[in-house]
Amino acid sequence: MGRIVPFFQRHPLITAKQRDFELFCEAMALISSDAHLRLEGLCEVASLTERMNRELPSRFLESSEAIRQPPQLDVER
Repeated sequence: MGRIVPFFQRHPLITAKQRDFELFCEAMALISSDAHLRLEGLCEVASLTERMNRELPSRFLESSEAIRQPPQLDVER
Protein backbone atom coordinates (compact mmCIF):
# COMPACT_ATOMS: atom_id res chain seq x y z
CA MET A 1 0.00 0.00 0.00
CA GLY A 2 2.83 2.36 0.81
CA ARG A 3 3.98 2.39 -2.81
CA ILE A 4 0.87 1.67 -4.83
CA VAL A 5 -1.34 4.59 -3.81
CA PRO A 6 1.35 7.28 -4.18
CA PHE A 7 2.31 5.87 -7.58
CA PHE A 8 -1.24 6.09 -8.93
CA GLN A 9 -1.72 9.51 -7.37
CA ARG A 10 1.31 10.72 -9.34
CA HIS A 11 0.27 8.80 -12.47
CA PRO A 12 -3.56 8.88 -12.66
CA LEU A 13 -5.33 6.23 -14.66
CA ILE A 14 -6.90 7.39 -17.91
CA THR A 15 -9.64 4.77 -17.86
CA ALA A 16 -12.83 4.24 -15.87
CA LYS A 17 -10.65 2.49 -13.27
CA GLN A 18 -9.61 5.93 -11.97
CA ARG A 19 -12.96 6.22 -10.17
CA ASP A 20 -12.43 2.76 -8.66
CA PHE A 21 -9.00 3.88 -7.47
CA GLU A 22 -10.52 6.97 -5.80
CA LEU A 23 -13.10 4.79 -4.03
CA PHE A 24 -10.30 2.40 -3.02
CA CYS A 25 -8.40 5.31 -1.47
CA GLU A 26 -11.49 6.34 0.49
CA ALA A 27 -11.94 2.78 1.77
CA MET A 28 -8.26 2.55 2.72
CA ALA A 29 -8.50 5.86 4.61
CA LEU A 30 -11.42 4.46 6.62
CA ILE A 31 -9.52 1.26 7.33
CA SER A 32 -6.39 3.20 8.32
CA SER A 33 -8.45 5.15 10.84
CA ASP A 34 -9.86 1.87 12.27
CA ALA A 35 -13.39 2.83 11.20
CA HIS A 36 -13.90 -0.74 9.94
CA LEU A 37 -13.78 -1.99 13.54
CA ARG A 38 -17.28 -0.59 14.10
CA LEU A 39 -20.32 -1.91 12.26
CA GLU A 40 -21.11 1.53 10.78
CA GLY A 41 -17.60 1.89 9.42
CA LEU A 42 -17.57 -1.64 8.03
CA CYS A 43 -20.85 -0.95 6.25
CA GLU A 44 -19.37 2.26 4.84
CA VAL A 45 -16.32 0.37 3.52
CA ALA A 46 -18.63 -2.28 2.03
CA SER A 47 -20.73 0.45 0.41
CA LEU A 48 -17.63 1.99 -1.17
CA THR A 49 -16.45 -1.35 -2.50
CA GLU A 50 -19.92 -2.06 -3.85
CA ARG A 51 -19.56 0.98 -6.10
CA MET A 52 -16.27 -0.34 -7.51
CA ASN A 53 -15.73 -2.87 -10.30
CA ARG A 54 -18.90 -2.31 -12.28
CA GLU A 55 -20.94 -1.90 -9.13
CA LEU A 56 -21.25 -5.56 -8.17
CA PRO A 57 -23.20 -6.11 -4.94
CA SER A 58 -21.16 -6.50 -1.79
CA ARG A 59 -21.29 -9.97 -0.30
CA PHE A 60 -21.04 -8.44 3.19
CA LEU A 61 -24.14 -6.25 2.75
CA GLU A 62 -26.21 -9.14 1.38
CA SER A 63 -24.95 -11.89 3.65
CA SER A 64 -27.73 -13.47 5.67
CA GLU A 65 -25.09 -14.29 8.30
CA ALA A 66 -24.23 -10.58 8.64
CA ILE A 67 -27.91 -9.74 8.99
CA ARG A 68 -28.61 -12.43 11.60
CA GLN A 69 -25.51 -11.88 13.68
CA PRO A 70 -23.95 -8.43 13.34
CA PRO A 71 -20.22 -8.70 14.04
CA GLN A 72 -18.90 -7.68 17.41
CA LEU A 73 -16.27 -5.31 16.08
CA ASP A 74 -15.81 -2.78 18.87
CA VAL A 75 -12.45 -3.86 20.16
CA GLU A 76 -11.03 -2.23 23.25
CA ARG A 77 -7.40 -1.32 22.86
